[in-house]
Parts: sequence; C-alpha cells; structure tokens
Amino acid sequence: SEAVTAPLHSALRARLHTVLRDHFVLHPSVPLDPSTPLCGRREAGGLEGDSLDLVEIATLIEEEFEIGVDDDATADARTVGDLEDWLAENLPHCRTCGCTENRACLTGGDPCGWSAPDKCTACTDYPKGEAA
Repeated sequence: SEAVTAPLHSALRARLHTVLRDHFVLHPSVPLDPSTPLCGRREAGGLEGDSLDLVEIATLIEEEFEIGVDDDATADARTVGDLEDWLAENLPHCRTCGCTENRACLTGGDPCGWSAPDKCTACTDYPKGEAA
C-alpha cells in the first residue's frame, strides 16, 4: 500500500481494532498491529479471514464510521495496516483529536465544525482559524 500523509488517529485506530476484534471474536489482549495479516493462519499471527470476512468487514466499517467503503478497499487489504491506511486517507477526520463529520467532539455542549480539511474548530484557535 502507498504511504499516507498522516497516520490514522489513535482513537479511530482503536475503533477499527474493536470492529476487527468483535468480528473475529478476539480477546482484547490479542495484539493487532499494522502487519497483522487479515487472512493468514492464526498460528502465523493472522486472523484467518477469507473473502466473505473481507466483505463483512467492509459493511462493519461502513456502519462504525458512517462512510462508504468501496469493495476493492477491503478486497485488496492484506493487513490491518492496509485498512488503517485506507481509513486515514478516506475518512475525513481531525488529525489532532480524531473526531469525524459524523462523530464530532463537543465544545461548550455544541458539536465542533471544520476550520480546515483535517482540523476541527475545537482544535484550532477558532474563529481566527489559526492552527493550535
């Protein structure tokens, strides 16, 4: 996979890992890192997924992150890192706090907005628009 401009925020990575752990019925202590193969054997550190699992994971990612997932995005994914990279590139989110358009952070009880394509108003000196 290609290098991304910025890594996936840790809060979003944790949500993705929860989706994967729930789908594959893994204990929370089972390590998932970018190199974990989605379809490799468990004995080799993989998740033992197959093509049906990849389709189901696409649906679960769509539900969790409220984003459309192209079939090729998961079909081409070989590792957990491939899914992380895809989300980092395709899910509009604040690179500072990890909030998304569909799951905004709250500032003063109101949801944040966007001051830049990758920065929410809660993470900037808003309304001046200066990055924090």
